[in-house]
Amino acid sequence: MNNHYFLGIDPGLTGGCSLLDVSYGSGVRSYKILDGFRLPVIQDSYGVMPMGKNGKKILDYSELGDNFRRILRCFELSPSGDNFSIVIEKQQELFNPRGGRVAGSFMGGFNYGLLLMVLNREYANLMSMHPPVLGKYFHMASPSWKVEIGIHKSKDTSYHQACDMFGNKYWPRVSDHGVAESALLSYWRSLFVLGGKK
Repeated sequence: MNNHYFLGIDPGLTGGCSLLDVSYGSGVRSYKILDGFRLPVIQDSYGVMPMGKNGKKILDYSELGDNFRRILRCFELSPSGDNFSIVIEKQQELFNPRGGRVAGSFMGGFNYGLLLMVLNREYANLMSMHPPVLGKYFHMASPSWKVEIGIHKSKDTSYHQACDMFGNKYWPRVSDHGVAESALLSYWRSLFVLGGKK
């Protein structure tokens, strides 16, 4: 049997990250979640956020980097290995049909940028490369990825679908839906990398 590992990331302050191990060979394929966690957040007491938004929650980019390195170390994964892939749900700017942007879309974009910055930095450090390296090692999933594998857009429904597929060890509460969705995202990417999705 061969193994391929997929690190799925559902961005945002309620997002999550999970590592999916896909074992395959001789026409058989099995899926197992090896790790999962909610994306860490902190209060922006240092004024990282521009425009006077001190006190808002932002991603804890220090702990996020620690978690990324921990996963690579614990499961002995190479960031440039042929059996390791990262997939991130692509952030889209939201617009109100009545005109203007949806409230919070700026914060979402800011934290999405922090997430990409952390991953880009970790890859550059681990592989002694100069940024940017995103295009080569990361795959950005469009918001339509759920529809492509028949998963309902509702977070509550997709949470329960993830529980049916993988159990709920790493997302015991419905509020952990970001971790559950990151697992589904990993599964979606595996169908393209290993076959099963055209």
